[in-house]
Amino acid sequence: MVRKLLVLIAGLILFTLQPVLADQLVNDTQDLSKIINNAYLYEDQFNGIKIKVYLLKKDQTLASSYIEYTKNYLREYVELLGDFPYEELNIMETNSPVGMSYPKYIVFGSAVIRLPFILTTSLPHEIVHQWFGAEVDIDYSSGNWAEGLTTYLSDYLLSEKKGKAAEYRKRLLLDYRNYVTREDEITLSEFKARKNDLTKAIGYGKSAMLFHMLRRDIGDEAFFKTLRLFIKENKNRKASWADLEKAFESTTGQDLSAFFEQWLNRKGAIEITPVEASVVFRDGKYRVDIRVKQKTKEPFSFYLPVKAVTKEAERDFTIKVDKKDFWIRLSLEERPREVILDHEYDLFRIPLEDEV
Repeated sequence: MVRKLLVLIAGLILFTLQPVLADQLVNDTQDLSKIINNAYLYEDQFNGIKIKVYLLKKDQTLASSYIEYTKNYLREYVELLGDFPYEELNIMETNSPVGMSYPKYIVFGSAVIRLPFILTTSLPHEIVHQWFGAEVDIDYSSGNWAEGLTTYLSDYLLSEKKGKAAEYRKRLLLDYRNYVTREDEITLSEFKARKNDLTKAIGYGKSAMLFHMLRRDIGDEAFFKTLRLFIKENKNRKASWADLEKAFESTTGQDLSAFFEQWLNRKGAIEITPVEASVVFRDGKYRVDIRVKQKTKEPFSFYLPVKAVTKEAERDFTIKVDKKDFWIRLSLEERPREVILDHEYDLFRIPLEDEV
C-alpha cells in the first residue's frame, strides 16, 4: 500500500524583536578616568572579583541590578570558560551612544544603560567579550570570530535556558534571508565588524550558527572543553579562525578542515526542498522514502536532523548529506503522520516560504 506522506521543513512562527546596539571591540582613545572622576561609584565583589558600577546620576536601584546580574553571569561563565581574566570588572555610564567592552571595562551610553532589556541582552554579551576579544584578542586578517562566538555564548545560551533556542535560531535564519543579497554578500572570513544589517546577519548570525552546528556534531563536553583550551593557548595574543580550528581538532581528534572551509570561505546557506515522498507497508514495517534536493549550485555537506511523527511517538534521525539530490529512507513500526526536516532549525539554511 502506497500513501503520500506529508513532509515539512520546520515552521515555527516568531514575533520576537531583537535590540540593536553598536557593540564592537575597538581600541578607543576615550579617557575612562574622566568617567570615573565624574560618576557615582557603587561596588561589590564576586569570588574575589571586584564589581564596580559608575553612573552619571545617583541610582542605587539601577546599580544594584547591574551588580546582581553581573554576579549571576560571572558565576555561569566562569563555570563554562574558566577563571575570569581580570581582578575587577567596571561597568561605566558615558554620554556617548555606545555599548562596548575593553579589558576590565564595559561602557554603556546613557541612552541605553537604563533600558530594562540591556541587563539580559547587551550586558552578558559584553561580559563574554572579556574572554573573547579582550583576554584573547582578534586576528582580523582572517576574519572576526569573536562576535559570532560571543553571540552564541550569551544571547543564544540565555534563550536556550528559557526553552526558546529553536526560536532564536530561526530568527538568525530569517535575518539572513531578509537582509543578505547575493550581490552584496561576503564570506565569514571577510567579516571584520558590523556595519549594517547585512554584516550583522553574517558576522553575528551565520557565525553563531557555525558554532551551533559544530557543537551538535562534536557534543557539549568537547565543545566547551575546546573553548577553555582555546583561551588557555591564546591568552594575551591575537587569535584567528585557524587557531579555533586547531583547538577543536586537538580536542576531538578529527580533521575539521572541510567543515571550516565550507562555512568560512563559501558564501550562501543550505537550501533544501523535499520534492517527493511516499510510505509503503511491507514485511510488518512502514518504509518511508523522501527525495530532497539542494538548490545551491554546489551541494553543502551537513548532518540533516529528521523527525518522524506517528500516532504514539516521535523518532529522531540524523542523515549525512553531501549530494545535491538525495533520498531519505526510514523504517518505522507505525505509520507516520508526518516527517519534518530540520525541525528545530539546527542548520544554517534558507527558510522556505511556508516557514516564513
